[in-house]
Amino acid sequence: MEQQCSFPGPAKTIGYDRDMGLFGAFIAAIAYGAGTIAQAIGVQRATATTGGWLRKALAGWAFGLGLVFDGIGYIASFAALRDLPLFLVESATASSVAVTALLGVVILRQKLHRFEIAALLAVLAGLIMLSVSAEPGPAPHVPSWVGWLLLGAALLCGVFLVLSKASHVYAVVSGLGFAVVGLASRLLEIPVHHVFRVIEQPMAWALILGGVIAVVAYGMALDRGNATSVAALSFATETIVPSLIGLTLLHDHIRSGFSLIAVLGFVATLAGCLALSSRAEVEIQTPAN
Repeated sequence: MEQQCSFPGPAKTIGYDRDMGLFGAFIAAIAYGAGTIAQAIGVQRATATTGGWLRKALAGWAFGLGLVFDGIGYIASFAALRDLPLFLVESATASSVAVTALLGVVILRQKLHRFEIAALLAVLAGLIMLSVSAEPGPAPHVPSWVGWLLLGAALLCGVFLVLSKASHVYAVVSGLGFAVVGLASRLLEIPVHHVFRVIEQPMAWALILGGVIAVVAYGMALDRGNATSVAALSFATETIVPSLIGLTLLHDHIRSGFSLIAVLGFVATLAGCLALSSRAEVEIQTPAN
């Protein structure tokens, strides 16, 4: 039976199949998690180095590597969103905190508590359930006003960023900014023969502005509040909001008969990520001389 959608059918855009989408989603999680570790190492080494800014920059080269990992992570998640629903890709992206926790054990010799090990297993089980329950397919074609609406949402996040001084507000704004990025990445149309004309779409500017505001808001939230609370609020917002919009308005689909598995997978993944939120920001102790 043909699926009905309130928007017209998909436009002719660059797309990826299910396997490539799953590959992109999990590469994104790995890249974001590795980026967090690399940036923490870079900051620690730069801070521990005496001398001018050039010497510190050279010592902290790992921070630049972390930014490269972040770029790879976004490209991979963008590719995944070409053909996979938001609830799967956003959950996979949030699970990067599990990758950070694992790399912290392997690279930084950190130790995990028992509840964190249980959280890692919950994330893994949840992602498996989401992977088997998600119905692949391109996003619907949406009119240009949807792009303007997302751009307006990003601007509204910017207003709250300027007016507020509370860390929890910054954390939610960060999550909403990342939600705009996820939605815009899913809906952005890339013409096959005119790729560079994508910049003419308000959706593209919503993506850029949402990303900038999200990063700035997250940094301001960390500066004023507890890292665990900030990460938890941001994770929850950036995962739940776009997932619900995708399922209710954009006709992201769950495979027939897999609804319960999808719900359990989403809850397990999100709960595991929230339990691991203290690992979202890595602190490396400088050895005493």
